Order: sequence, then C-alpha cells, then structure tokens
Amino acid sequence: MCPSFFADLLISRSIAVEHLCKLSRDHNVAVLYIYLSDIDLQCQTPSPILRSLLKQVVGQLDTVPADVSQMYQLSVATASNPDPLTLTENLKTCLTRFETVYLLFDAIDECGDRQATVINLVQELLHLPSVKILLTSRDPEPQRLPGPPVLVRLTVKARDHDIRTFLTVKLDTDTNLSHDLKTEIIEVISEKADGM
Repeated sequence: MCPSFFADLLISRSIAVEHLCKLSRDHNVAVLYIYLSDIDLQCQTPSPILRSLLKQVVGQLDTVPADVSQMYQLSVATASNPDPLTLTENLKTCLTRFETVYLLFDAIDECGDRQATVINLVQELLHLPSVKILLTSRDPEPQRLPGPPVLVRLTVKARDHDIRTFLTVKLDTDTNLSHDLKTEIIEVISEKADGM
C-alpha cells in the first residue's frame, strides 16, 4: 500500500475486521469482509460478492467441502462462473461449519442502485443462526434493511476536533508542505467532512 494520508484512512476501515480476527483465533469462528466500493457490481447478481465470501471462508476451513471442490472443477472445465444459487448454497455449506461467522459489508451506500441485491443476500444469510452481520453506510437509511430485533442501528459521526487532530498529526510529518497549505487542507477537509 502506498504511504499516504489517504492510505491511512483506508487502513482505519479494517479496524473492526482486525479486532474480530484477533478474537477468533483458536476458536471455531470465521471472519469475512467485503468492501463494496471495491466489488464490481455491474450485473444485478451478487456473484462477485458470493465468490469473494466463498473464497474467504474456504481459506479458513481445514478441508474444502466436496461440493465446493466439484463446483470449482466444473467451473474450470466449462470456463464459466457458477450461478448465484450454486454459489449461495456452497457458501451456506461452508458457513455452517463454524460456531460463529462475522460478516462485514462495508460501504453499502457505494452500491447505488445495486443496493437491493446486497440487501437480499444479507437477508438470506441472516437465516443462518451462526451468522452475525455488520453493515456500514454513510446513508442513514439504506434500502430495505431488516428491522429489529435483527437490526441495531448505530450512528457514528466524527467530531470536528477529531478530524482536525488526525489531519494535523498526519500532515505534520510532511516537511514538503508549507504551514499555510497544511492549514488550508485541514480547514477544507474538516468543513467538507461534516461528521462523516
């Protein structure tokens, strides 16, 4: 990862994932995550998400289930991707091998008009008793989310002071920027952040 101010912001997004991974060591727990801004959702199907989640969960298993292996071999032999239903069933098979599964869907607001596809997948995975899901969004009301008791909403906003402190610390290490430019950067970003 390139050493820059914005790289530090991206790293901070994974704090929850890192924390869950540390907690899950030596336990029958899987931790899976999707940064939806990085996923290609050009089609209306959740296939890219399912493939990523399946790859992650298989990597946490001691052995690959026979159905997943057969699906993979068929995909290679036919030079085609499995359909969403097959991917979903194989993902569920793998998820049931864990006592607890934490799924993080980050930046659900980045899906745009494809958000319903992701929500449908989330709702289906919530039927598995071991699955716990965390969704993040800058949109306070993402489309069609399940209601309580399944969903607990937490509103997190950065305080202006926190943003300014973070920026000051990061910019102070850059000797190539003038004091006036650093001040302008802090002012503009703090103003535009508006509690993001």
